[in-house]
Amino acid sequence: MVRKYVLGIIVSVMFFALAVLSGIIPGEAGKTVSMFLLPLAAAILTGILAGSIHGLLAGALSALVIFLIRRDTDFLRDTLPVLLTWGTSGFFAGFVYGRTGTAIGAAVSGVLAGRITLSISKILILYFLGEPYTVFAYLEEAVTGVWPGLIICLAGIPVIIFMLRKIGVMAILREERNN
Repeated sequence: MVRKYVLGIIVSVMFFALAVLSGIIPGEAGKTVSMFLLPLAAAILTGILAGSIHGLLAGALSALVIFLIRRDTDFLRDTLPVLLTWGTSGFFAGFVYGRTGTAIGAAVSGVLAGRITLSISKILILYFLGEPYTVFAYLEEAVTGVWPGLIICLAGIPVIIFMLRKIGVMAILREERNN
């Protein structure tokens, strides 16, 4: 039982570090990588490999730490929706993987749950701030900002899962999860 939690913490820390390191890349390229690709993939992979709670924590803490490192975004308007999105993505990926055992389905459900959470949280936060969040703003963000990262994430996660299966990590984690 203790070994299961130790493995979960190790996997969480590994992907959390990857997500946070992406936050130090300077400029617009760094903002794109740190806001859409690596932390989302890290939260989803942590959810799949270590469980839904670890995925939730890795996603939410990654957003918080990247905000503290970069400090180029407004917390309430920009970081809080991302924090909720990455946390939700990690949680749902772990939840679906725990129920079905399919990593691809878990990754897709994590991405979709995160995207729905991002939309709802932005609508609510901007409403309470008195700023409109129009359909055009949503479509602009979805087409130009989010989808390239999501496509790369969905293409990269199966490759990483396949490599982890080949070296035997998935079997060890599945065995520990079942005990």
